[in-house]
Amino acid sequence: MVRIVVFLSASVIMFCDGASLFAETLSGSLTYAPSELDSVNGIKVVGQMWDDYSITFSWSVTNDDKTRQGYPWKYTYTVAYSGEGALQSAISHLIIECSEAMSIDDLAGLAGATIEDDIVMQKANAGNPHMPSDVWGIKFVPLAGSEFNMTWSFWCNREPVWGDFFIKGGNNVAYNYNLTDSVQTGFLSPDIDPLLPRSSDQNGLYHILRPDSQLPEPSAVVILITLAISVLARPRRWKKYFR
Repeated sequence: MVRIVVFLSASVIMFCDGASLFAETLSGSLTYAPSELDSVNGIKVVGQMWDDYSITFSWSVTNDDKTRQGYPWKYTYTVAYSGEGALQSAISHLIIECSEAMSIDDLAGLAGATIEDDIVMQKANAGNPHMPSDVWGIKFVPLAGSEFNMTWSFWCNREPVWGDFFIKGGNNVAYNYNLTDSVQTGFLSPDIDPLLPRSSDQNGLYHILRPDSQLPEPSAVVILITLAISVLARPRRWKKYFR
């Protein structure tokens, strides 16, 4: 009987802290290469300095890192540039889309960047030139003033879904976008993100994984707690099931 209660209690804790009993690690990347056709690129670049360089935006999202209690998902993003010569325009900021319901308290353990202000509607204006549309997002700023390659991470209590990113450096910008046979995909106006399940397979989505508005599902927690209390309160009733 004790073993059963311990198992149920552990299951409750896992649901409360992880939103899933199964470990997931999801990763992917989008690239821009000046020599490639639009149908191959997954990033659109606007600006004379960046369009001669290869750019990769990659991500990894996992709930297998239990470092932060109450924040089951760890998000890691990397922007990398490569090309000949010296880049003349470093990264000034990056925007990762999120949901309107999020707040700064939904994040913990940020490393490799700082967050400017709170989570707000990021405007397509002079500060974000050529951004396709306004979008709720987290604005990350590099720790140094001259970064061209950057990796940053944070823990979050929000589950991953598909969304968009935007990068600015001087008069240069980059964001997720693809054009194939006159079909536009990616960060567009109006902003409509794919509703397909999270995965490591892009399947031509041309989006990234980013935090959603959903918190861990409470119904499973309630069911397990109720079952555990029932076992403790009336052990004889359940004895025949655990012989």
